[in-house]
Amino acid sequence: MVQSTFGSGVPTAGTIFPQQQQQQGLKGLLQRFMQPNETTGLTGAENFAQALDALILPEARMGEQIRARGAQRLAQGSRNQTIAMLQAKARGGDLIARQVLAALEARAIDPKTAMATYLSESLKQPISAKDKTNMIANARKEFAGLQRVKEFDNISNAYGRIVASVEEPSPAGDLALIFNYMKMLDPSSVVRESEFAAAAQAGSYGERIAALVGNLKEGTRLSPAQRADFVDRATKLYSQAEGLYDDTRNQYISYATEAGFDADILPDFRYTGELLKKPTILQVPPRPADFQGDDAAWLEKWQTSSEQFRKEYLEALNG
Repeated sequence: MVQSTFGSGVPTAGTIFPQQQQQQGLKGLLQRFMQPNETTGLTGAENFAQALDALILPEARMGEQIRARGAQRLAQGSRNQTIAMLQAKARGGDLIARQVLAALEARAIDPKTAMATYLSESLKQPISAKDKTNMIANARKEFAGLQRVKEFDNISNAYGRIVASVEEPSPAGDLALIFNYMKMLDPSSVVRESEFAAAAQAGSYGERIAALVGNLKEGTRLSPAQRADFVDRATKLYSQAEGLYDDTRNQYISYATEAGFDADILPDFRYTGELLKKPTILQVPPRPADFQGDDAAWLEKWQTSSEQFRKEYLEALNG
């Protein structure tokens, strides 16, 4: 407990001075910036970098490489968690855990096979109906309590709210879109007004002007191009998170089936609706040969045309 020195001429044990408080705050911020996320495997710095994909030129984007690095880190983390669990069992005198752990540490088997082998061997002994019910309840609780599963549940819920928010563009819908997009980037964060402003400024100078005009005329915060870009990026973020979640869930399903349980004993936190498709406003086709203007003029023409025009044009182009 931090003790105050106000009213005392002598600092007490445990006192934290303002300079120390500032240093500790900066240390905590740095640790969060460098700590890998349980769901994506990305550090705060890497998560910020991959989130910028929507704001830079396609040829300069590094998001896919960064996310691949996170997936590799998660795979190593899964191995470490399996080893830790088996070590705990082995210390308690579990002979099967010792044998499986030895094979895993010798890299004779992978973590998934190790867990399946342990469960299969452990459950060869007769089990009562009561024990089986308890095992199912414990498995569901353990799975739902995983940090990466809890964060994916938040991501899935945020994506569902984004889908609902874009059906009819409005000031409230844009606020919900930005808020839930930020929640998808960092499910455990608190979205502040300053972060709203930064996200709303994403895009080219022309899109910012369009957003300003929307503010004046209708009170909306985003231009159609900005809104479409957020929708497209949100779907990509959700799909990437779902893939990592599926890896974890399928691993637990494998454990369950190896132990003789049905695969549906685990809860499923995936979004059950239809994923949003890439908006036509972002599907910019090559500039027609007979178009009077450069690429920038064609982009402006495309983004300011009606949705019906873009759909018909793309359908005719794809023939």
